[in-house]
Amino acid sequence: MVPLPIDLILPDIVAALRRGPCVVVRAPTGAGKTTRVPPALLDAGIAANRRILVLEPRRVAARAAARRMALERGGRLGDEVGYQVRFDRQYGPRTRILVITPGVLLRLLQDDPFLESAGVVVFDEFHERGLDSDLALGMVRLLQQTVRPDLRVVVMSATVAVEQLSAYLGDCPVASSEGRQYPVEVRYEPRPEHQSWPAAAALAAERLLDQTDGDLLVFLPGMQEIRQTARHLEDAAAKRKLAVLPLHGDLPAEQQDAALAPWDRRKIVLATKRGGNVDHGRRRRQRLGAVDAQGATELGRTLARLPVHPRLARLLVEGPRWGRPERAALTAALLAERDPFARDVALPFRVAAKHLGHGAVSDVLDRVEALEEFARTGRIDSPLGTLNRGAARFTLRARDQLLRSLRYEIRGSELSENRAADEAVLRPLLAAFPDRLARRREAGSRRGVMVGGRGVRLAPTSGVTESELFLCIDVDASRTETLVRQASAVQREWLPPERLTSAIEVAFDAATERVSARRRVRFEDLVLEEAHTALPDDAETAGVLTAAALKQLDRVLPPADSPAGLYRTRVRWLREWMPELELPPFDENDLRDLLSWLCVGRRSFADLRAADWLSALQGRLTHIQRQAVEREAPERLPVPSGSRITLRYEPGRAPVLAARIQEMFGLQDTPRVAGGRVRVVLHLLAPNHRPQQVTDDLASFWSNTYPQIRKELRGRYPKHAWPEDPWTAPAERRPRRKK
Repeated sequence: MVPLPIDLILPDIVAALRRGPCVVVRAPTGAGKTTRVPPALLDAGIAANRRILVLEPRRVAARAAARRMALERGGRLGDEVGYQVRFDRQYGPRTRILVITPGVLLRLLQDDPFLESAGVVVFDEFHERGLDSDLALGMVRLLQQTVRPDLRVVVMSATVAVEQLSAYLGDCPVASSEGRQYPVEVRYEPRPEHQSWPAAAALAAERLLDQTDGDLLVFLPGMQEIRQTARHLEDAAAKRKLAVLPLHGDLPAEQQDAALAPWDRRKIVLATKRGGNVDHGRRRRQRLGAVDAQGATELGRTLARLPVHPRLARLLVEGPRWGRPERAALTAALLAERDPFARDVALPFRVAAKHLGHGAVSDVLDRVEALEEFARTGRIDSPLGTLNRGAARFTLRARDQLLRSLRYEIRGSELSENRAADEAVLRPLLAAFPDRLARRREAGSRRGVMVGGRGVRLAPTSGVTESELFLCIDVDASRTETLVRQASAVQREWLPPERLTSAIEVAFDAATERVSARRRVRFEDLVLEEAHTALPDDAETAGVLTAAALKQLDRVLPPADSPAGLYRTRVRWLREWMPELELPPFDENDLRDLLSWLCVGRRSFADLRAADWLSALQGRLTHIQRQAVEREAPERLPVPSGSRITLRYEPGRAPVLAARIQEMFGLQDTPRVAGGRVRVVLHLLAPNHRPQQVTDDLASFWSNTYPQIRKELRGRYPKHAWPEDPWTAPAERRPRRKK
């Protein structure tokens, strides 16, 4: 195996766990702590005959860590080393190192309260703090101090304050590794003024591809930005034969593995930010009203004291506001506990029959009503299937407990029952799941788009088939299109006005190749309504058109044989041969600046193609440079016949002049350009305009080759002049008529 910095302190870690129950490992990223510490503990017998549980904060990391350890141990994933994450697991009875997420550990504790199957619990990347990881450490520490003094705990981190953590773990030892230092270059891109952040990220990635040889890893705030950036990179990926791969926790395992695996070509991996779970959790709490810029709100402190997830706590406290706290408590209990309804393949048909002729208002409300019926009558048969009697009773007990907690938190306030019963379920659901609001793509469709831009599809088990807006309550996000098993309708007037925004958005329509403007009303980033409107000021419109044109330069640049295209070629050619003129390269960067100017006042690619590109290119040169181009790289050259013949320029080569031999009589030597540094290549043509000689030495042609071809051609073309002395003979543009 490749030696890693952590290897030097593995004996210290093992020794610390032989002496005491805990150790903190501080090692920077790349030191090797994730893949080397658990196997070292296994080989040292620290876990005895039990498993080593390794907690990774993210599913992607859990799978990758398990795969790497199995590879380094020379085994197969799922044998000695395995993993278990949500919706995916690969381990067996012989597995000794099991990599899991904190949420999986909390579920294991429900089935195995004393963790009798584990001898060591390793908390990796503990600096990526989260509620689940903190709770898991607290519960494991409690076990260690009570019924499992033999349980060993290792907490590993790159940046966490180890002194406080060591104190929490009974002043345990701290093992530190210095790791390796690598040079890091930081570059700052200018803030994008006329393009979206995903578009700016894509452009930055394209520039880095030209400056580096390896793969690129791009961190983005969330899945929506990943999808948008991937779309912006489609053209570059096709041209450069790149693989553009998303990487986030909601992807199927095989797609996550593909992003991490080696490829036969360069790849760009678009990933959510490390530590994004903290940022996103804060954003979610902001949506719930639990935190603001100053920290926790009064509502947030109330939510924290309630014994349920913050979402469900928010739902619970909304109950008194809408007059039916018992219904809100039952709804929260129903969503917090396992589904009390037996699985039934006929459920889609039951739902359809229950709501024959009209869609359901809420799948959650249907379940609440069935549980209320059970509470009144004990009836376990319902339109949604058969209730599990034990699970139903447990849900009702949870409701009562939540209601008691709620009454304690709002003591002194009335829990009145004076509102519409259904709204006591539906409105609190909106308060608890604002980030799950979705809009149906079209009437009657089961497909929609949710806040964040993710596509959703209502499962056959959902009866919410008519409402334009609905909440996605019970979802399966493991597939490309999120499956919504339970939904709840939302009326537009229920949306808080302060959460709605109205703005004119300017965008490029690829189908029409035009910039258009639409006024959009949004809830968060979900478009609720939109309509065409007049384009705003020229600056914004020009910025959008510029960004679109830069991605498809071939659609807007003048053709190579147009006056502007030919002029650009001449300037670039002369720049090679006369660098002292300091001519612009007219490369992509120059064209980007040029486009920004040309796009002002224009609305479409057609407008750009019709623009005066020649004047724009000439405007980038000084007066002296323009004169030099016309003098040293002329578009045409005069020949003795009086014709002005076009020169053909190609990068790195001498220009070509094609003319009939008769037009060149009297010319003593080969013309030169670029200050006399470059001879023009002459294509000397017969009267049929086919080359008879290609040369950059006209004097040699007149002396040596012309006499030979004269004999042949004067017979084939008698109407044309074939003088014996081409040096002094008059040139002719067209053959003279014979008298």
